Amino acid sequence: DADVVEPSDIIVGSSAIYVAGFNSDGDPAVVSIDPSTGVVTEIWAGEPLVQPSGIALSADELTVYVADVGSVSALGDTNGGVYEIDIGGGSATEVGIQGTIDMPGDIAISADGATWYISGLNVGGQPAIFSADSGTGTVSEVFTGEPLVDPLALDVSPDGTTLYVLDSLASNGSGAILAFGTAGWTYDDELAFGIDIEFPGGLAADDSGEMLLYTSIRSGSLNAVTTDGLGFEVLDTSGMLKLPTGVAVAGEMAYVTDISADSDVYALSY
Repeated sequence: DADVVEPSDIIVGSSAIYVAGFNSDGDPAVVSIDPSTGVVTEIWAGEPLVQPSGIALSADELTVYVADVGSVSALGDTNGGVYEIDIGGGSATEVGIQGTIDMPGDIAISADGATWYISGLNVGGQPAIFSADSGTGTVSEVFTGEPLVDPLALDVSPDGTTLYVLDSLASNGSGAILAFGTAGWTYDDELAFGIDIEFPGGLAADDSGEMLLYTSIRSGSLNAVTTDGLGFEVLDTSGMLKLPTGVAVAGEMAYVTDISADSDVYALSY
């Protein structure tokens, strides 16, 4: 049977949940989960994936995109890649960011599917945020340097005007959630600061655009902060989560991957 252990990230579609991580054979893998039955189906396993760290779903829900921080670049001057995998079966194809983005940590896709957003380093080793045209694959380095230090997870607001970035070191060596305006790529605000964040990190904007959910491996928690930066709440008070990684939101449900001994996917109402 298909399975996933050490799940690193998660995305939710209209009829299935998609998780990136490793299977029980130790191979990097991507699986789908039927939320009504719990049946797990392996979509891809093995090379070229090495350390999948982020996952996103195309607007038509036919393709998953996987950011892999450790895969081998054919060009040799950058590490990692972003891979396009057909949910119905097929190869894992690098989308063309190698040589431009080093160690891509996560990928998010705009609601209309036209733009990919990717976290990582530029070829000079500086922390950066990139956008890419999903039709042409053309990559643009849209923000570089401070306040970014170690950008990990990211998500885009439902209206596409704001990109949220979870950075493990941006707040004087501690974690922070940063907001960037996508129109002119301005740094807008630090919504949360001094938070405990470790790789790979998990971040998701809710459907209303008013709340961000993020995970903390160090504190073993799922937390929420309002997008105006004024509200904060610990969502998992049961102690169920141990080492949470990715988080995705659908309606009033949060779906969280956990890499503890149970290596599971949890659904929590909030």
